[in-house]
Amino acid sequence: MLEKLLGKMLYAMTPDRERCDHICRLCEIAACPQEICPVETAALAIQAGSAQRSKPRAKRKRDI
Repeated sequence: MLEKLLGKMLYAMTPDRERCDHICRLCEIAACPQEICPVETAALAIQAGSAQRSKPRAKRKRDI
């Protein structure tokens, strides 16, 4: 139960890649591999969201 709560807290505390690297600087990869790390997961989700927002949107017919 504590592990789930901690995971949610760490996910919420990760606003960007820089903060992710700062939070994880002392982590043990064997104990918290990147595939399941809540901080890494949050950083990847933020990066994916940023990439989608930065893509140019196709013009719709009514915009032309």
